[in-house]
Amino acid sequence: MAPAKENRRSEETAPLLLVLGECRLDVLAATEHGGVSATVESPTLTQRRILARLALGAPGTVSVEELAEAVWEDGPPVRFRQAIQNQISRLRAAWGEQLVRTTPSGYVLGARMDTRLLVELTFQAEEALKAGGADEAFSRADAAIALWRGDPYQEIGHLGSVHAARRALDLARHGAQCLRLEAGLAIGRVVWATIEAERLVATEPLDERCQALRVRALLLAGQRGRALAAASTARLLLRDDLGVEPGRWLAAAEAEALGAVGLTPPAPDVVLEDALLSLDPEEAIATAREVSVAANSSGEHREAVRWIARALEITGTTAHTRLMLRIELGDAQRLAGDPAHLGTLLDAAREAFDTGNETAIAAACFALLQLGATSTSGAQIPEVRAVIKRALPQVRDPELRAPVLAAASLAKSLVGIAERSRGLFLEALAIPVSDENRSRVLRFGYMALGAPGDLELRRTVTQELTAIAERRGDPVNTFEAAQLRFSVALQDGDGKAARAAADVMGQTISRVGDSGRRWALLFSRAAIAHLDGDDETSEWLSAQAQQLFAPVSPARAAAAHAGQLIALRITQGRVHTLAPMLTALTNEQPGIPAFHAAAALALVETHPEATLRHAELALDLAQDDATWLAGHATGARAAATLANRPLSERYLERLLPWTGRGIWQGTCSFGPVDTALALLLRSLGREDEARVHAGRAREVADTLGAEPYLTELREHNLP
Repeated sequence: MAPAKENRRSEETAPLLLVLGECRLDVLAATEHGGVSATVESPTLTQRRILARLALGAPGTVSVEELAEAVWEDGPPVRFRQAIQNQISRLRAAWGEQLVRTTPSGYVLGARMDTRLLVELTFQAEEALKAGGADEAFSRADAAIALWRGDPYQEIGHLGSVHAARRALDLARHGAQCLRLEAGLAIGRVVWATIEAERLVATEPLDERCQALRVRALLLAGQRGRALAAASTARLLLRDDLGVEPGRWLAAAEAEALGAVGLTPPAPDVVLEDALLSLDPEEAIATAREVSVAANSSGEHREAVRWIARALEITGTTAHTRLMLRIELGDAQRLAGDPAHLGTLLDAAREAFDTGNETAIAAACFALLQLGATSTSGAQIPEVRAVIKRALPQVRDPELRAPVLAAASLAKSLVGIAERSRGLFLEALAIPVSDENRSRVLRFGYMALGAPGDLELRRTVTQELTAIAERRGDPVNTFEAAQLRFSVALQDGDGKAARAAADVMGQTISRVGDSGRRWALLFSRAAIAHLDGDDETSEWLSAQAQQLFAPVSPARAAAAHAGQLIALRITQGRVHTLAPMLTALTNEQPGIPAFHAAAALALVETHPEATLRHAELALDLAQDDATWLAGHATGARAAATLANRPLSERYLERLLPWTGRGIWQGTCSFGPVDTALALLLRSLGREDEARVHAGRAREVADTLGAEPYLTELREHNLP
């Protein structure tokens, strides 16, 4: 600490207290524009806490008790008053009597503060900019920003009142940054302003002023297309996150962007997409694609469709460019849940085959095969089958081939050829590719690895995709990894992990919310509601999911809803109420074993012969996919009720290897495997074994946090 004699200051040269970062005292005066002298000295930690608390309370008085609270986080000592007085005496001896003044009720800070200087310089910058002094505004704002060395009031961060003070100062700093950016644009620092605008938007994406300044910076940099894209992206972001239309800042920037391409902003029929037609073709296409990507990223898929459709109206583009735009249009339609995507992408695939361009073929096929519209439960669309057959021999580049193989595995799922679906996925999994394409492959493990014997590989795939999502910070991979974790958790009987995974899906849906993922989220929430015993909500969510996905794939939407209803009715003991629906489903889609199993259980009390027929068909038609375990557990209940020994023994043999497992069926939970095993064993007179499996079923139901499965055990008098 400096000697008192050397460091005393007069009232006119009071030191500057720095609390925008680690607390320090500047023993020299501040520069004219607020730049702080490099000659600074740091008091002790106790003294810094006292000074920081006085600064927080300035210009008011701070009591000794309040100072003690700041100094001693765990409570002050008995003689805290004397300790505080001693520390203040030392501060005065080192930096002058004027540093801390005594009042009847406490102490007042006598030093100037960098916090006040920050606000004053920001105000001066704003006034200078209003008066047309852009150079002065830039200088003042820059000086204000330079004062910031870190979080304010670091030494007393344990005090609750610090948070509000920090937020106010952070807003002042952000205001200075915006003023500096606006002044920089006014004085022609375009390159710097473009970079700075991107930085500010990245840190404060919902700040409309920052977004508007970014648009203006891009315009001044001659990047009209990117300026239009930035304006549209900002509008989408405000609408998506805040539910508001642009205010004066962004509206003015949009008007500038439109005016830059010769359009009149006030005209009611003028929209940003219209500006594409006034750009040169290459710039227009780049702009449309940038906005489309941004729209898809924010869940505005119909907006993306509009921009790509408008880009297709632009003349002077190459045939290859138009083909790729049609593929992008179909993909955007797919994301929007528009059934027209199937026709768009089939046409694009045919054209891609005609060109022989491997990249175009892969892009068209991958987009085409990603949703269930490419196939229906129990049958495959002939045109899609032909596309897969034609594409696989032609797409040889590993980076292109692996995602196409994985997507084809989805088109082959639930259509009676589970081994083909699994084989395509495993072939894709074996190809070494970049992280980006690896993640595109791993997502399709959700359906391809649905058989009970695939759980460990499914777990490995889930872990790998989770790691990629964390490395890349990609919300799509984050959602897909969470969906996989959800399915693994249900099979592990881990209700806590399942609920956590569903929460992650919900947190990311606004950024990745195409129709397929919104459908998946609704069903995961329906499954959780079922575990929680809220059957009404579960059924409502399932119906909402069916309504959402029906335009994309009516058969798959109906099948998934039927699965959730079956799961609910089993625990309710009311499967018989579904008999008409299940009879119709087995007639319409006779190749789906899970429907036969459910029909067998629904008819067991009234039509035992039909039950036997459906239960045997469920066994004979069983596929190693996501319906295998649920179908067998449902059919086993029918066999046990029917008391048909040969049938029960067949079901028992198949289910025994999966004791201790929870049942997941693509979109829903069917509870513990051991409930069905206990029922089978009791029907076969093996009571001791039945009790063992009933105990295991209870353990799984407990770890799932699922009262309905415990209730079912009680209803069946399983101890």
